[in-house]
Amino acid sequence: MKKQSKRCMVKNYYRILNVRLSATDEEIKNSYRNLAKKYHPDINPDNAQAARVFSDVNEAYSVLSDPASRAEYNTLLQQATAPRQTKNAYADINAQYQAQYQAQVQAQVQAQLTGVRDRAYKEGYERGQREGRELAKKVLITETEKSNRKISEYRNDRSELEQELFDRDRSLAKANDKIQDLEIQLQWLRKASHFNGKTATELLKQQNNDSRDTVRKLAEKMESLKADPVAIKNNPSVQLDKQREMQAKIIDVNKRIADINEKLGVWERENNRIKRAAENLEMLGDMEKQAAEWAKKTKADLKLSKNTLYGTLGLLIWATDADIDAAYEKLAKRYSNTSNPENAEKLKAVKAAYSVLADPKRRREYNLSIGYESDRIATERRLIKDNERAQETYRNKLAAKEFWQRFDELSSLALSGDADAQNLLGTIYYNGKNVETDYVQAVYWFREAVEQRHPAAIYNLGLCYLNGNGVKRNHSIGMAFMRQAANLGYAPEE
Repeated sequence: MKKQSKRCMVKNYYRILNVRLSATDEEIKNSYRNLAKKYHPDINPDNAQAARVFSDVNEAYSVLSDPASRAEYNTLLQQATAPRQTKNAYADINAQYQAQYQAQVQAQVQAQLTGVRDRAYKEGYERGQREGRELAKKVLITETEKSNRKISEYRNDRSELEQELFDRDRSLAKANDKIQDLEIQLQWLRKASHFNGKTATELLKQQNNDSRDTVRKLAEKMESLKADPVAIKNNPSVQLDKQREMQAKIIDVNKRIADINEKLGVWERENNRIKRAAENLEMLGDMEKQAAEWAKKTKADLKLSKNTLYGTLGLLIWATDADIDAAYEKLAKRYSNTSNPENAEKLKAVKAAYSVLADPKRRREYNLSIGYESDRIATERRLIKDNERAQETYRNKLAAKEFWQRFDELSSLALSGDADAQNLLGTIYYNGKNVETDYVQAVYWFREAVEQRHPAAIYNLGLCYLNGNGVKRNHSIGMAFMRQAANLGYAPEE
């Protein structure tokens, strides 16, 4: 009896939930929901029987909803109900449940594996795309840098070639003009100074001598007449007439002598003037030749200093301490405007260059590192001073000293890359004010400023194309440049 009572202590949760022993999890869940709603205390207040049923339903579901608890409970239930059921029948039911449970577990594991595989594929695909984009971006940046370097090298080569062609054409044009002027002067001098192989001065001197001989002969003849009293006595009227005639001739000859002397003085002064003009022309030609040679040398020196710390400050390698200080102050002031983001990088480079060049010891070490000793630099400075003195004399003969000082400063700024200075220099050459009009040189400086998107330079280059000054006339290109300048907000002064 004691053993039988112990078996009866096991509640039959399947019966409480009104399901079969082989019921699925979904069937157990549905039955639990229906019974919980039916016997819930809120629906059956003050109903003790309904409360007990609700408690049993929750207890049964808490056991049967968990696979491990349900398997343990099935074993206990089998032991409690063994007298009423055959062990084989219960074993079949339990095996059926275990198989169902294993199938559910396998399905969940397979679903998890499928999810992991899908996530891995998705993450791998996204990572591959991301790495591919990064690689493509790096390749694009590298190729773009290579292209920009090639474009920069091409522009530099083109600029140098254009400058060489410009210098050559300018030298040829000046040489042709000089030859034409000399030919005209020589023709005039030949025409004015030579008569039958003799110069005008020689002819005038010969005429003067001839006139003096004539006067001397007439005077001698008159004296002979005065000394012949017999002739005067025999025919006094004839002799008087002859005397008057001879005196008139003497007066006429004296006038001719005075006229010849006057002409002789004029010719001598004109010859002196022509001689001085020729000397000045020869001196200017020598100075122009020297200036051209010096410009060629300066260009080569600028090329040497371009990729050095001197080039950063827009100076030559042989610049003096004063030149370095002045260049630094000017550039530091220009690039101190923080509204332009590029100014910060330029100012940083200028300060780095100045920190080395302003220190005598560091500067000597840097000069040696780029292959320039102190003797070479001192020699170049002496040459610069000699050229400056020669150029000073040359400029004083051509134009006002103040203009050329400004012109030199403007040229230095233009060479250092200042767009405003390049545009202004081009305008000076274009208008021909204080310098000889040179459209080719004007176009060159306008193009340099256009590279930096200078609105006024863009407009001026368009004007050159419209008028055909310095370039081949092209109305379409000219209007395109002017529209671009207008888009940048430039409006020419009336």
